[in-house]
Amino acid sequence: MIKPSSEIWNEISVTNNLQFEFHNLGTRQPIPIIVAKDVFKYPDKVREFLLTFPYWATKDITEKDTTVRPGLTAEIPPLFQTQFYKFLTTPLKKILGVNNIGVRDGYVNLEGGKMTLDRSSCCCCYPHVDNELDDPDYLQMHIAANINLSHSPDPVRTGFWSWMGRNNWMDMNRDEANALNQFYDRHEDAKADSWFQMEDYENFRFEDAVEMQYNDLVMYSTMQFHNPYIQPEWHREYDRMMLTAFFTVCPDALDFPDSDLETVGATWEAFRLNSVFNYHPQYTSVVN
Repeated sequence: MIKPSSEIWNEISVTNNLQFEFHNLGTRQPIPIIVAKDVFKYPDKVREFLLTFPYWATKDITEKDTTVRPGLTAEIPPLFQTQFYKFLTTPLKKILGVNNIGVRDGYVNLEGGKMTLDRSSCCCCYPHVDNELDDPDYLQMHIAANINLSHSPDPVRTGFWSWMGRNNWMDMNRDEANALNQFYDRHEDAKADSWFQMEDYENFRFEDAVEMQYNDLVMYSTMQFHNPYIQPEWHREYDRMMLTAFFTVCPDALDFPDSDLETVGATWEAFRLNSVFNYHPQYTSVVN
């Protein structure tokens, strides 16, 4: 009899005692991220399990005008995402001070310097945000989370960028946003046969990168300009493997004791939720 995948996942997705660290990257403007080291107790088993999933390449996407990730992707089935990511949403709820977190999307991505691109994935070489700004549903994605499960000896980095001096889309004025849209429009038909790592280009400036060790977690605002920082000679033999999720938060779910006030306020600020909702939990009546 086949053992249910959900049962296997519950057995292997046990985490260590996660300690969330708050960091600011960059030198001109702070780029807040939250890091946790050594996430899974059995990371190799998690990795092996995830590699049994079906992986699809960009060229297999048939929808026109769809921007997709480069490399290979295995989607976490939407019906199971809430249960699948419970290992992370449970501790996240505490530092966010909420009693509920929604999972907006989840997948495993395999990338490397030799991956081929087409029109729909070429734009991913450029810095971007993780929200579809013309789709109200996608604006519900507030937090991006990545866990490094790579066996590659090459550095595993995520690069963070600024556009016209702004490192977060929410800080831009209308003229800056229009200029960004025009940039993407000009490069919509860009063609590249293989991955390239962009350097400073037009109004994009490289600000900093976070380097992840095996089994590390990095989280940041989905409105932060970023891209996978992969030099063409990196990850050619072993893929850069990331377990990724996007979470949504609602201020109506706030529910935390006074003792957690400082952590909750810092977490909301790091994920720019204060700006999203124009709402500050540190000024809210809390539960004793």
